[in-house]
Amino acid sequence: KGCLSFPILFSYLSCRAYFNLLTVSIWEQKLKTQMHKIFKANKFIYQDLNISPILFEAFLAYLRDFLFNYLSFYKAAERFLLRENIDTVIVNQDSVGYNKILALLCNRLGIRSICFQHGLTPDINDFYLGGDSTREIFLWGEKEKQLYLRTGSAAREKIKLVGDPFLANLKQRKFNK
Repeated sequence: KGCLSFPILFSYLSCRAYFNLLTVSIWEQKLKTQMHKIFKANKFIYQDLNISPILFEAFLAYLRDFLFNYLSFYKAAERFLLRENIDTVIVNQDSVGYNKILALLCNRLGIRSICFQHGLTPDINDFYLGGDSTREIFLWGEKEKQLYLRTGSAAREKIKLVGDPFLANLKQRKFNK
């Protein structure tokens, strides 16, 4: 039906949703406790220096910066998808961040989710390509399909070959000097 930008999506947060997001500090404290146990049990050594305390603080700073945004996005996206009766969501990757949250949310709500190949895929044997969050993956061709299958990034039944939109467009255009 159209394209949606993240700022518009946040307008779907209700006052109650904003209030619910105050529970982030409780989640942060629980995660902090769990991470403290992990960092205490596992020393991260670099050239005979235990860098666990530094990594722990860096992790907490990252968590504070992103956890609130991710939870806000989740609540706003859920409200938008339900209110607007969205039946399909297409993302350009489903392995990290907001796109992964959106794909997982769609799966939970029973909304069709598609990851669409948006660029050339590096031919690296151990490169993780994503594909674990959306229900379908649209790829340009057989080469990409074989790469996804070889790296274990997606199950065969999730992959659909749709062709390369750029090359298809070039075939239809007429060029002159």
